[in-house]
Amino acid sequence: MKTLAYLTSTINTPICVGEHLFTRFEFRELFEQTAADIVMPDICYTGGILEMKKIAALADTYHIPFCPHNYLGPIATMASIQVCACVPNFSILEFQGGEVSWRDRVLSDPIPLNKGYIDLPAKPGLGVKLNKDELEPYLVT
Repeated sequence: MKTLAYLTSTINTPICVGEHLFTRFEFRELFEQTAADIVMPDICYTGGILEMKKIAALADTYHIPFCPHNYLGPIATMASIQVCACVPNFSILEFQGGEVSWRDRVLSDPIPLNKGYIDLPAKPGLGVKLNKDELEPYLVT
């Protein structure tokens, strides 16, 4: 962590880290050592919506922008959107689309993209339903 703090303090390029940190306690150490300019926790690694919201709040205390890592599929995207919509230091959400043919079929409706932005869903929960017929072939019993 000291090397990362040194790097952050000596170069002009913003340092963005956090996709493989798991708890707010790991992020707290990162913030206390001024070892990042931007933080990118992953909702699937951090334990879900509540822990990610806590990480974003902690980052905000240190005036660090929150830019979630989002590589693990459409369900993670929709969960991340919920956090992004309610934290003041949200900057941008990583999003991947089209890399696999089944991405939009996993959900009952495709992720609501609108001119490069994801619309905040108005439906209950994550705002989408799983397409169980599409997922059934992948179930392990």
